[in-house]
Amino acid sequence: VPDHAALNARPLPAVLARAAAGRDGAGLYESAPDLLQWREPAVQELKQHLIEAVTGLVAGLNGYGQDDLAGLRLQARAWLTVVEPGHGVPLRSHPMASWCAIYCVQAPDAVPGRMNGGALSFYDPRLGNVYLDGGNARLRLPFGHGHFAARAIAGQLAVFPAQLLHETMPLQGATPLVTVTAVCRYVGAEAAS
Repeated sequence: VPDHAALNARPLPAVLARAAAGRDGAGLYESAPDLLQWREPAVQELKQHLIEAVTGLVAGLNGYGQDDLAGLRLQARAWLTVVEPGHGVPLRSHPMASWCAIYCVQAPDAVPGRMNGGALSFYDPRLGNVYLDGGNARLRLPFGHGHFAARAIAGQLAVFPAQLLHETMPLQGATPLVTVTAVCRYVGAEAAS
């Protein structure tokens, strides 16, 4: 996300204050899925970046032009997640959505020898059913077969199919992980009215 350092600095105190008020001491806080309705200017700016990124990806992958996009209506909900050190986000997927976007507001500390702490891990459900031959045995990421993990980096946005199983590995350092997760689906204009 462009100029992410300034963007992240603006909402972080307010976001962490909301999280502190709602925490139950379990090490993982997830807000209600109403983040896109928060009125803070920085949250609304982040919303715009999220929507543009997901819609751009959807348009590119589906070959949609402006007329095609005009016929679709985005339905999205988003929430804030704060993961405390020693904790992670359990395995999940998001049915009833086509895309998931996770934006890293604050990354956890990197701990030498434990680089998977706070990593967003994806699990490939096809492994037991994949016929491998010369046509698909050496596919490059992200098209290949197998599991994949990406280290959390402040300002980065991961967009992936919502049905893909994913989790955040337990944090090893002292800094909490703060993310915004959005789940999105696009419906035809006639179905949305």
